[in-house]
Amino acid sequence: MLVHSPSVGPATWAPVAQELARRGYDAVVPSLLDVADGEPPVWPRVAAAVADAVAGVPADRPVVLAAHSNAGLFVPVIRTALRQSVMASVFVDASLPAREGATPVAEAEFLDFLRGLAGPDGWADHPCVYVMFGLAYEAAAQAAARGWPVWHLPGEHLHQLVDPAAVTDVLVSECVA
Repeated sequence: MLVHSPSVGPATWAPVAQELARRGYDAVVPSLLDVADGEPPVWPRVAAAVADAVAGVPADRPVVLAAHSNAGLFVPVIRTALRQSVMASVFVDASLPAREGATPVAEAEFLDFLRGLAGPDGWADHPCVYVMFGLAYEAAAQAAARGWPVWHLPGEHLHQLVDPAAVTDVLVSECVA
């Protein structure tokens, strides 16, 4: 499952989804384009959109959850919303949710405006991986401090559009091989 940032669209994952399909893997790219419509908080709509996108996947078939950019903040609530178990989460040049407790989706000065919080405790009870494209990304250091494998694929923030084969290589080698 390839989850795009709510700031961009599902097309950011399309080349990786195509590469996964070419290699014989199923890929689902839920659309989060409309999750900001309506009153806050937004996280219930994110979780519902992802769960709806995999509704046809059997409940006993585990999924890999790959979240890009700010979609990483929603991994705990997405996991809670899914019928399927998540065998691994991959944070692709992504923001990380707090280890436990609430995760604000905005800086403190914007919290009065954006009250959506993600906070299921103990969400990282399965393998997690971090894929970093740029050189200076604080979340990669946080992931390493949590003991997660960290991959560096040199590129810019939307590198999955530029080199989908390399991004797919990491997903397959870390999560499904």
